Amino acid sequence: MSGDSDDKYVITPNYVRSCITSALDEKVKGLIIDIDSPGGQPVASSDIAGYIKNIDVPKVALVHDAATSGAYWVASACDAIVANEMSRVGGIGVLLNHFNYEERLKKMGVEYDGFKAGSTRTWEGSIGSSQMRRGR
Repeated sequence: MSGDSDDKYVITPNYVRSCITSALDEKVKGLIIDIDSPGGQPVASSDIAGYIKNIDVPKVALVHDAATSGAYWVASACDAIVANEMSRVGGIGVLLNHFNYEERLKKMGVEYDGFKAGSTRTWEGSIGSSQMRRGR
């Protein structure tokens, strides 16, 4: 998962598995995973991290400018993470900002009837949370 931000290629779980498998033999005492990435898709990141975690040699993630989001997930599968003090490392999750129009719409006489399903659904949209109904 290395390369400049201008790179036009995608690293897939199969590609990583193929590279590591071809490099591993009884002489290999450890792996250095070179990472410089803002992240990637959750499933691919999980697949790559799972594969790396199950390799039976010491593993070190070497971070250049960034290992955030899915790239951090991959780095965390290693035994150690080595990074410059200026590297961006971490940040698994989602940040979403939105405007709340609830009061403005009330003044205009507009009613909102939202719906959410599942106990882990927490984002109510830009209307507000007071009108949300719980689903099944």
